[in-house]
Amino acid sequence: MRTYRMHQLSTKSASSRHRMHTAYNNLSSTFLIVISVLCAYLILTTILSHFNSLLPNPFHIPESHLQSQHIRHFRALRLRSDKDPTTLRPDTCARQPLGAGPVPSPDTASAFLSWTSLSNAASAAIAPAGYVVDSTNQASTLNGTGFLGTTELAAYRPKLCALSCDNTPRCGAFELYFERSPILAPGLSCKDPPSSTLIRCSLWDWKAVNQKSRNVGQWREHFQVVIAGANRYVKSKRAPTVVRMLANDATVTTGRGSDKCALAIIIAIVFVIYM
Repeated sequence: MRTYRMHQLSTKSASSRHRMHTAYNNLSSTFLIVISVLCAYLILTTILSHFNSLLPNPFHIPESHLQSQHIRHFRALRLRSDKDPTTLRPDTCARQPLGAGPVPSPDTASAFLSWTSLSNAASAAIAPAGYVVDSTNQASTLNGTGFLGTTELAAYRPKLCALSCDNTPRCGAFELYFERSPILAPGLSCKDPPSSTLIRCSLWDWKAVNQKSRNVGQWREHFQVVIAGANRYVKSKRAPTVVRMLANDATVTTGRGSDKCALAIIIAIVFVIYM
């Protein structure tokens, strides 16, 4: 009888240990599942945060746009009279934007091209930080694919143009130059109007740097548009493409996520061993 009771107690004890072991295994499995979910969450959130940092902020105002005392945006042409229907014709001598650069005397294209004031300004210009000089004091500019836009400056300062390039996606180079421009739109009534000197900043993509097509100006009726003091600056270090940046960040973020996940797994193993 006593042996039977001992056997019964032993059976109950074994059953109890089995239930405890089963509960322990279930708890360990649940804990490992939780750790795995946390690891996946860490990796996913880290990758998403780095990906979002690569996207442009649509509400960001470029610094170059804030410096209105230096950079003037393009202005609409001012017509002579809103009531005169002839002002809509191209021969009405509509006023053009006035540039901030000096005008030579005599006011001719040849005097503009040979004027030392413009060439001296181009030769004395210093490359801004992060850029190298590609060409200096040219009478032509790039012409072809890769053009990203142009602005008018209030001074011949490469740093101002560099600000625009730094805040423009895909910009790898810029050109700063003087352009002889008419103060009135040349037409039948004013074929050769007086000139104004624009200080222009043109932005270019990387692929435009090595192209050979050049812009030397044009004729507008009897007025000759010419270019002088053109300096080109190229970024000293090419910015990585979005694809490369995503690939690099994915590698980095995955590595960081893996480190966090490995730490969590080690904690889980220690927990399982000492439970």
